[in-house]
Amino acid sequence: MKKKTKLDISSRLFEWHSDDRDVVSLKAQTAARILFYVILIHEFEKALLELKNDDCEWGPVHTSIGQESDYITGIVLDINGGLYMGG
Repeated sequence: MKKKTKLDISSRLFEWHSDDRDVVSLKAQTAARILFYVILIHEFEKALLELKNDDCEWGPVHTSIGQESDYITGIVLDINGGLYMGG
């Protein structure tokens, strides 16, 4: 079950915890959006590496292929009608 803990700082930030019940209650549309972003980020990072290998990118390229789901927690999602940023 989700657990919200108020953090002791001057901003309005909260720490959220979830468990298996939250995954089970995930709406199909939200799960599909998460999957879409995971695939999108993965394919984008693969394309960056291909461009770098083909000498089309001259600057540094830092990818984290395999860690796409970590990024998804940082994407703004609409939860219960409000926008929240996780990470």
